[in-house]
Amino acid sequence: MDEKPDKVEETQEPRAKPVRTVAVTIPKRMPKIESKAGALVIVERENKGDVERFIVAESAIKDGRVAADLLVEPYGDDFAARLRVTVTPESIQALWHKMGIWTMADLQANWTKATYAVFGRIKEDLVNLIRG
Repeated sequence: MDEKPDKVEETQEPRAKPVRTVAVTIPKRMPKIESKAGALVIVERENKGDVERFIVAESAIKDGRVAADLLVEPYGDDFAARLRVTVTPESIQALWHKMGIWTMADLQANWTKATYAVFGRIKEDLVNLIRG
């Protein structure tokens, strides 16, 4: 009768996976957030040209770095998802035509009025966002 040898379990501790960290800064004049879990802070990092903010435990920050997998609770509103922009190139053209701007020469001669007119249209979209 062939007996199988006992399975030998390794007693060596497995190597810890390296933790990817990212550089973060704490924005000036940001209050600490007190919670049952301890002090939380708002940190920010640059990501592909945009600034992102996250809420993390203050104790997680070591030498200006925090583990990337801890950056899961974003801080702030997602304006890109909420903003409904109605201004289009076609609506700007129609607006400028009503103002008598038909050529590049017209635009160059009246660029301040043309700019304020576009800002006025964008302002309407912002007001709608703020009002909800």
